[in-house]
Amino acid sequence: MLDVGLHAPYLSRFTGLWSGLKIVTAVADGSCTATLHPERVLPTYGDLPESTFHPDAKLVGGIVARSSEDRIGIVAAGKTYLDVREALDALGLDDAELTRYGIRLLKIGMIWPIDPQVIREFSEGLDEVIVVEEKRPFRENAIKEILYGVPRAPLVIGKTDADGRELVSPVGELDADQVAGVLGRRLGEVHGIASARAWRHRPVINRTALPLLTRTPYFCSGCPHNSSTKVPEDTLVGAGIGCHGMVLIMDEKQAGDVTGLTQMGGEGAQWLGMAPFLAENHFIQNLGDGTFTHSGSLAIRAAVASGENITFKLLYNSTVAMTGGQDPAGALALGQVARLVLAEGASKVVITTEDEDRVPRRRLSAGDGGPRTR
Repeated sequence: MLDVGLHAPYLSRFTGLWSGLKIVTAVADGSCTATLHPERVLPTYGDLPESTFHPDAKLVGGIVARSSEDRIGIVAAGKTYLDVREALDALGLDDAELTRYGIRLLKIGMIWPIDPQVIREFSEGLDEVIVVEEKRPFRENAIKEILYGVPRAPLVIGKTDADGRELVSPVGELDADQVAGVLGRRLGEVHGIASARAWRHRPVINRTALPLLTRTPYFCSGCPHNSSTKVPEDTLVGAGIGCHGMVLIMDEKQAGDVTGLTQMGGEGAQWLGMAPFLAENHFIQNLGDGTFTHSGSLAIRAAVASGENITFKLLYNSTVAMTGGQDPAGALALGQVARLVLAEGASKVVITTEDEDRVPRRRLSAGDGGPRTR
């Protein structure tokens, strides 16, 4: 069974190119076991050629459909290109209809740097280019830059249309239905393609909505955060990325006065900037052991270097609960975590537990200035 995350380095070594993979939600949230023929399995690292970077190399992609009478171009890459093809099918636009209506398609293989020659060749003779991509207008802006100053360059639209109205959403994930709505609006209402207009005005099937009970998100039963996030009244608390981030929606009497939300690994940074200008002299920052392992220890180091008074409440449960409950990569034993924090310069480490038998004192070197348990 191959880990999909390994495909990027395999491809990089095999082709001699810088490579990467975008793992979309539908893939990241699912798993399966597949039986492959031995010849379909990628070779091991030892069988691959030496890595060489070819900055002008092209990956799979290119102009998929074109004719001499084309006036509209559609550009997409990766999974979004497949969504575009599915959306066009829903709009009744197969390859023959694309040719009939003068619609040209470009599938971009290597998204950066985009090959200017391909873009100019694709855009030649077109009146309009529609760029379909998720999130920010990364490829749209690149195409506009390539075509800037080109005589008779087409109109390039994507996140907004020619009138400045939103076309392709700049937030969230795109799917075939959303892309069909985008293309249906543009091709049907603006360019007068009958099948696209018919799709937009198709009868909508009313679905019976089942009654759902709403529940405010909260910690799982038995999670130490049920008690670890409780603080004295009027305490300033920092939120972060992790399950403990739910203090943002909790009662202030239980979770404290939550002041600031940082990126993962930047926990407490807001206090380091605020403290010199406030009368308050103490701050509590929640932190998970998974975050601590890969980046949170740097936040503690920064707090020590600043000299500001901050207490990190580090939940040690050996689990990355937000993304599946797996073990934190590179996790340290509790005693190692405590000694590492002391080595970083923390003035005191206190370990709290409801069952001291789980944390034998002899493993924590408490007698030589190490952490103490209570």
